[in-house]
Amino acid sequence: MDFYKNYCGSIDNINQSGWSLLPGDILTSIFDRLPVKNKYRASMACRSWYQAFKSEHSWRTLCYNERTFTRKKFTMHTGWQRTTDHFRLKIFTSSRAAWIRTLYLQPDTLLFNFYEFLCVLTNFSEFYENVQHNPLEKMKAVFVNWNLKYHKEQHQESLGRFDEAREDKISQMPTLYGTGGRVLNQLDYFLSHLSSLQTLSLNNLLLTDADEIERFMQHLLEYFSDSMKILKIVNLSKKPFPLLHVGFFGNLRRLILTAQHLNDDSLLLLGQCSFLEHLTILQDENTVGNFDIDRKTWLQFYHIKPRVKVHLVCA
Repeated sequence: MDFYKNYCGSIDNINQSGWSLLPGDILTSIFDRLPVKNKYRASMACRSWYQAFKSEHSWRTLCYNERTFTRKKFTMHTGWQRTTDHFRLKIFTSSRAAWIRTLYLQPDTLLFNFYEFLCVLTNFSEFYENVQHNPLEKMKAVFVNWNLKYHKEQHQESLGRFDEAREDKISQMPTLYGTGGRVLNQLDYFLSHLSSLQTLSLNNLLLTDADEIERFMQHLLEYFSDSMKILKIVNLSKKPFPLLHVGFFGNLRRLILTAQHLNDDSLLLLGQCSFLEHLTILQDENTVGNFDIDRKTWLQFYHIKPRVKVHLVCA
């Protein structure tokens, strides 16, 4: 009781607020939307909030960004920077990782921390998979939102080479850079452990190597050809690249695809998807080019799948 008095003022204030009397389902729904750090702080409010913190339903959603499971560290060559806190990450993976159903990955600037996070989850899955069962097999949805931006204008000012005569020609929008190499390979390897994945969203990976794109899509098809129901691929490549693989996901219900990945052949292959209900063709500021699809191809697709709803979105 003394703890409650110091934390909330008085016992009467706790009872009058009513927050400690919320139903368990509402509390777990609130905790499920909180970042990891705020979940722990909220669990110190009262006993019912602490019980909600311990509930499995409070950890169904995890949002990872550049500050998740990190701590500040000072080095002589870079100063203060955030590095992965392996101790906290180890505790989390051993006690909570098996409860995750939806994972949001939002790498921004600290790509090495993102790479280490994927490595830890993958190693954790491999270790327990050999002992008993795959702890990540219940994960149903993964959303990867690549957001590595670089400000050219700030960089030129810092180097002292900013040309005032060209100021109006320099775009105010930062440049978005894609991924590939070891980061993409680790993401691929991590996805291979999610045997029950039903929803996958890949935003702005902006790959440049055609062989790398082909290999990555082939692996996705091998992993999720039967389980995938919702697939979103936005700007997987920097240049127009048709994705024929999307037509081989047997149980696909909804497909969201940028215009640069859809051509005549891929559209006809989508007509073979028995359960396809919605096809969304998306174009945003990072979409470069598109394929001209013949009118006869659209008519043929309509005759094969007359009930599929086609949505055109310009974001």
